[in-house]
Amino acid sequence: MTNKFGRFLKEARLQKGINQRKLALLSGIDPGYVNKLESGKMPPPSPKVLKNIASVLGLDELQLYLRAGYITEDLTKKLSDEPEFSMMFYALKVLSKEEQKNILDFVKFTLENWKKIDKT
Repeated sequence: MTNKFGRFLKEARLQKGINQRKLALLSGIDPGYVNKLESGKMPPPSPKVLKNIASVLGLDELQLYLRAGYITEDLTKKLSDEPEFSMMFYALKVLSKEEQKNILDFVKFTLENWKKIDKT
């Protein structure tokens, strides 16, 4: 298992000047889990845990998702090159759950109709 994420997490934690126990406490995870993450004995955590860790360490969530392998380099490039695409991800952070659901329903509807049109 690659330990790039673990090294990044440890460096970010040390830069923030906190120990593993404090990171765990503030992130709502077990201190032993932090140790296993940093040593590469465990794969990167869920996006929810990453969000908590990003908040504690003052990191951008997307950067942490990229480091954890949830976001690809291609997507990151698209986010930086196309402002409209970035706006969609920003909306996911600021819109209510109901508004997010409405957007998702619209996307699903559009994709279903696009598939129907593409087959004709």
